[in-house]
Amino acid sequence: MPEIRPFRAWRYAQERHDLTPLIAPPYDVIGPELETGLRDRDPHNVVRLILPKDKAGAPGSRYDVARAELESWASAGVLAQDAGPAFYPYRQTYRVAGREEASRVGFMGLLKLEPFGASVMAHEHTLEGPKEDRFRLLQATRANLSPVFVLFQDPGGEVQKVLAQAMAGPDASRAARPQGERDEMWALSDPAACERLRQAILTQPLVFADGHHRYESALRYLESLRASGKAPGSAESMLAFFAPAPQPGLSILPTHRVVHSLTEDRLAGLEARLGQFFQVRDAGNSKNAGEVHRWEQEAPGKPGRVLGMALRGKHRLLELTLKPDAAEQAFAHVPRPLQELDVTVLHEAILKPYLGIGEAELSAQTCVRYLHESMEALFELEGDAQAAFLLRPTPIESVFKIAGAGLRMPQKSTFFYPKLATGFVLHRHEA
Repeated sequence: MPEIRPFRAWRYAQERHDLTPLIAPPYDVIGPELETGLRDRDPHNVVRLILPKDKAGAPGSRYDVARAELESWASAGVLAQDAGPAFYPYRQTYRVAGREEASRVGFMGLLKLEPFGASVMAHEHTLEGPKEDRFRLLQATRANLSPVFVLFQDPGGEVQKVLAQAMAGPDASRAARPQGERDEMWALSDPAACERLRQAILTQPLVFADGHHRYESALRYLESLRASGKAPGSAESMLAFFAPAPQPGLSILPTHRVVHSLTEDRLAGLEARLGQFFQVRDAGNSKNAGEVHRWEQEAPGKPGRVLGMALRGKHRLLELTLKPDAAEQAFAHVPRPLQELDVTVLHEAILKPYLGIGEAELSAQTCVRYLHESMEALFELEGDAQAAFLLRPTPIESVFKIAGAGLRMPQKSTFFYPKLATGFVLHRHEA
């Protein structure tokens, strides 16, 4: 059974209820321009901790820079630790293009670390580079600066009832983001209410939505402490956001694939060769945003396994529908729950057999880029990209089904939107 508990969070000084200048998105979605903007916004923006910069002439010093910044902010009172343990209800209000405004609710707390298995389940594979980076940052700062994101089933709605009561209070920290999202967080310190939350989750397995890299890095750090004979203290747990399901505000967006840097012979005649496994249909002009977005809106309702594809120089969006008997030919070796995913179809029936892009290339990202906006992916065809593949969102039911079967999706199979804000609460390890 998963073990969760309230904790004494480190937060920005309580007189600052508007945290807009101080928060940031997760490190892995911050590009250079946004990073510069966040640094300029406030000298204590959390981006300085999660994406520290090396000292001049000292490569690799950025992790020590983050540790020094964190210690300095705590000493100066920029950050302060709450007086008592609490869970932290968190609500994000947002809008996805073409949909009505929605709110996703959950709460922050500590999750005891254990290998992925029956009670804490992963749903997708990870990449090696980010894990090493996050391990070194954790090792230096001895703090969870960003939460992992886990889902659990709340069929009776008990957790959402407790959260609704807590979020009715006025004392929220809040932030606004450029995309129009609103983040709000409360502190729930009432022992009885905290115990209701803990008990409601006690028998529910947790499924990771986001943060696999950070969780695996935290496990490695914990193992390193134990191996060295050091007492891990609160490093046995890590900061997590717990989101009940089902709820209307759980949105998953697709992650598209852009292929580049292949020799031309690997792409020659691709469209014709795809007829072996797919029914191919012209779905519109790939440079016309209106036609592309119309296909995106219609595609989730189409039966079977469906992809979009565009090739450099063709300016056409093609719809690929897997033929009924193709799965047995193309990927009979893949467990059946994974066969149902569009991303599996892309990897096993196109990238591997036709383009020669295997697991090593996908993991190293040597010839595949991952993008969330369809037109951004298609625009890459004007540059070095040779092919763009558009995916439909992965259903939330598939996330639970595949994790529950002990399987993992290919990396970058899901994009839970919006991303959690970093900076509302931090967990510094205690002895």
